[in-house]
Amino acid sequence: MKVVRTPINGLKMSVNKHVGDARGILYEMMPYGTDNELVMGPIGNIYASKATVKHQPRAGHYHKQLDESFFMLSGTAIWYFKDFRKSSSTFGKTYAVLIGEKEEMEPFPHPKYSIEDGILHVRVPRGVYHIYFPLTSEPVLVIAVSSRPYDAKDYFYPLKDEEKILAGLLKTGSAKRDNR
Repeated sequence: MKVVRTPINGLKMSVNKHVGDARGILYEMMPYGTDNELVMGPIGNIYASKATVKHQPRAGHYHKQLDESFFMLSGTAIWYFKDFRKSSSTFGKTYAVLIGEKEEMEPFPHPKYSIEDGILHVRVPRGVYHIYFPLTSEPVLVIAVSSRPYDAKDYFYPLKDEEKILAGLLKTGSAKRDNR
């Protein structure tokens, strides 16, 4: 397991092992269980999110009470993060990463991770805004693990111009856009 640090305190990623053959692929999501430094403690819920519309964002919120881990299993998307924790030394910092299928990745000025090389575990601490934008017509399938059960009062939506975020990310790179 290779841990990847980001410029936002507590936002960590790891590239986890996978094994495959002609029958398919097995992804290791949380190697070493609770001894894994990206595991946030107890598990409150496990979700699956399937984004089916190109450029239509999913998530777009942060939490004050729970931490989340994400695992993208299929598709290609830009993930964007912003630190909203006023007490954090990285308050206001942003970070973007492209995750997806190798053939969908073109030069892009942000870090890139191919799901064919191993599943990326993205650990998002409470107070860090997170959103992802599918870049192709292929569905994006994400597994989310939260440290607490669902609570509608713990979702905060501070950024209203999601289209502007995507436009800015696409402008700074030439992420492949399909026209299927």
